Amino acid sequence: MNRVVIIILLGLLSACTGLTSQSSGLDVGSTKEEVLKALGNPLEQSNEGAVIAWQYGARVALGYCEYKDFFFSGNKVIHINQYYNSSVAGCLAGMREIDWGPVLSKAR
Repeated sequence: MNRVVIIILLGLLSACTGLTSQSSGLDVGSTKEEVLKALGNPLEQSNEGAVIAWQYGARVALGYCEYKDFFFSGNKVIHINQYYNSSVAGCLAGMREIDWGPVLSKAR
């Protein structure tokens, strides 16, 4: 019984490292290649003019996901947005719509 509980707890703890651990070296100024190498292809991609947004999501607990949005101008990250959201239908369903307002001012 104790082994089962320990295995479950270890599984939950390793799941909680999701995007945070994978993207630990990424920051404003990182390149698209660095983001792709650390996180792979985004779940969603969109743009507003010359600014591109890559959206990532990963489950961190049952029905709970972590999200990171990386915004690029040219080849460089200009802004990163992180949030958490509950979603029983998977992380893609819990993804928020992009708020372009604060980001577009950084691209100028």
